[in-house]
Amino acid sequence: GRPAGLPQASRDLEAVPLGQNIRETLRARMAGLPGIELELQIDTDLQVRALGAELSQVWDNFLSNARDAMNGRGRIRVALESYYSGTAAFEGAPAPAHWVCVRFTDSGAGIPPEVLPRIFDELFTTKGNGEGAGLGLGICRQIIRGFGGDITVTSQPGQTTFCVLLPLYGAPQPAPGLAAPALS
Repeated sequence: GRPAGLPQASRDLEAVPLGQNIRETLRARMAGLPGIELELQIDTDLQVRALGAELSQVWDNFLSNARDAMNGRGRIRVALESYYSGTAAFEGAPAPAHWVCVRFTDSGAGIPPEVLPRIFDELFTTKGNGEGAGLGLGICRQIIRGFGGDITVTSQPGQTTFCVLLPLYGAPQPAPGLAAPALS
């Protein structure tokens, strides 16, 4: 069977105002995290085709992981950017396509290079018994892939950045057989 909470193709996805979804999710949680400074660079309200409640679970998981990586003190920056790609943004992605990238960056210790390739593995955790394990990055990636997107990560000491790529909702799609517009 399929684990609970994972996207199913038969479900009706909705247009989700991404900036509002992120703002509401993170602001609700930040009250209990006085040692963490949150910087939101999400002035635009781009829409993505997803389920708002499941996106909120992903942001919540990122926030929990960042809090742990920073030992409750540090800075989190969340930035939204949209772009057009004439080539596949990731393996199996449609091209050309319009994308939104949610960059979630924390000032934590970073993810060790030997751990980085495994962070999206099912049931992978660096937390000990009793430290709590949230949704898990593997489940987060499955949720985002269910919306036609993907998650990438870069990490070095003092900075880890997750990029959540989602297809922009309502973006014009090139007509079949026509060349995609060139990137300027």
